[in-house]
Amino acid sequence: STVMDPNMSQGSGGVDGNKEALQRLNNLCKEFLRPERTGFSCIMCNKPFARKDTAKLHLESIHFPTDNAYSCPLCSDTFNTYKAYDRHRSKFHKKGLKIGHIMTVDP
Repeated sequence: STVMDPNMSQGSGGVDGNKEALQRLNNLCKEFLRPERTGFSCIMCNKPFARKDTAKLHLESIHFPTDNAYSCPLCSDTFNTYKAYDRHRSKFHKKGLKIGHIMTVDP
């Protein structure tokens, strides 16, 4: 599916050039999320999720944290999870973002 992302850099192929980290996260989802009738569950801890994006954040923050895989292009701070990066971006760079780029997320 396609969602609007204010930080999508069309030339980079990923959010702010974080293509590899996002690809890693998508690969983890394919391997460690189990589709269920009412959503998804984590095969590592059996925690259920109604939404895939919430399950993705769970996998990355609980089971597979990165070593600063996400970097902010506006200030060069780095983050272990997409959630931390997104929180930073919305808190510190609200006015410095271009709106209207598209990010593709695996269904």
